[in-house]
Amino acid sequence: MSDESSLTSPEGVLMLCIAACLDGFGFVLAIFGTWFAIDDYGVLDIFGILIIGGWFLIRGLGTSSIKDKVKKTLKRFIGASVVEIIPIIGGLSPSWTWLVWKELGGMSGGSSGQQEESKEGQENQEKPTPGLPQKDTLPTEKK
Repeated sequence: MSDESSLTSPEGVLMLCIAACLDGFGFVLAIFGTWFAIDDYGVLDIFGILIIGGWFLIRGLGTSSIKDKVKKTLKRFIGASVVEIIPIIGGLSPSWTWLVWKELGGMSGGSSGQQEESKEGQENQEKPTPGLPQKDTLPTEKK
């Protein structure tokens, strides 16, 4: 996996912090909102859609297999957005953090297709050429 898609890259840390803050504020408002009738009126949802959606758009511009990436990422983004828009459920679920985590490659290897592309590149490099001796099978000189 490249440094651009890792969780510990500056991009990853920044976006995870932003997503965690959005989800944390939403959680606090959902908890206190049930007791004190406090609501953000969708402000956190709008910020999440604009910031994380814009990041997805910028992040997806440089890929070669854009159709597959857009389909998978768009499904996740729409799903997380719908969950976040629902008043109580959106406040209690860490949808933005989960979405950023999945995009950066947390646990399942990511959705961006970068890992699949790197695997294909490694497979192409590792295939031996028929009829030619390999590095490990070259005779060694003895003195």
